[in-house]
Amino acid sequence: ERFKSLHDPNFILNVKINDNLLKNGEEIQLYGETNFPSNIYVFSFDKKNEEYKIILPNEYQSLIDIHGEFKIPNNQSYGIKAIFPKEHKKDIVQEHFLIVATKKDINDFKVINNESLVSLFSRLNHLGRENWKKVRLNYFILKESVK
Repeated sequence: ERFKSLHDPNFILNVKINDNLLKNGEEIQLYGETNFPSNIYVFSFDKKNEEYKIILPNEYQSLIDIHGEFKIPNNQSYGIKAIFPKEHKKDIVQEHFLIVATKKDINDFKVINNESLVSLFSRLNHLGRENWKKVRLNYFILKESVK
């Protein structure tokens, strides 16, 4: 499905990961910046169920009305770990995060724990493409565990 409206070329979202080649059990850090006051959402993709799982906001951190730089996680209350899937047969697997920023005045974007890709993008489409930005952040996990 094509989006109903065009993105805002002046709305910038940059996000980086601490390392795009991680060992099983290694900590993940995301670093980002936005130039508009924004609400930040982070999803991981569950290949088995073909749905996005919400990582942020969570009970320890939410990024509401963020303007400028941000870090995920931003404190020691929780961590994000690279976990190699037990059923995967090879020594490396590719995963990705979806980071979505909505302009801060868009308060009607709600998230649930698990949502299909089609449903999530359909709801974003209804917000208007000019009101959000997304970054797909790919990374690899090695079967080899952190020592």
